[in-house]
Amino acid sequence: MSVYVVTVITENWLIESDEYGNIVIDSEVINTLISYRQLGKHDCEAGGALMGCLRGNNEIEVNDLTLPQPSDKRTRYSFFRSNAHNKILNGKWKASNGEAYLVGLWHTHPEPTPEYSNEDKKDWHKVLKQGQYEGQSLIFIIVGHKDIRLWISNNKNYKITLLGEYSLKNSVHKG
Repeated sequence: MSVYVVTVITENWLIESDEYGNIVIDSEVINTLISYRQLGKHDCEAGGALMGCLRGNNEIEVNDLTLPQPSDKRTRYSFFRSNAHNKILNGKWKASNGEAYLVGLWHTHPEPTPEYSNEDKKDWHKVLKQGQYEGQSLIFIIVGHKDIRLWISNNKNYKITLLGEYSLKNSVHKG
């Protein structure tokens, strides 16, 4: 039996960007993401959608997420989000009176500092082109063993930009 040290984050993660505005990730969202790290050699990738709101002061607030669903396809090195996430997103959107939106996607990788793959890039572009969301950009989070990284892309040029890295080693974050 494996025993893991649980990292608990008590502060929100603020990423400041001149080009994209500020992004605030709620500490409860970070703690949930941390709980899905692939620390065991047989742990499968996990993922879901990120929800939040767009503030008038050019800020994205991420305060909710969907969790892995039984209908997702999960292996050690891949994750496929099922349509169950869309149903959850729609339900949360309705419950919020249209205030909670899809703001991005998240998943895990079995590596210390995650990098996105070609499959990730294809998935992100597909959601940017076909997804229903507010604004022109979506954020993408990949959770590794030691770091969480956040990228952003827009639906104009689809350029993917690394905006922040949250180190779980000493709970240091750059953004």
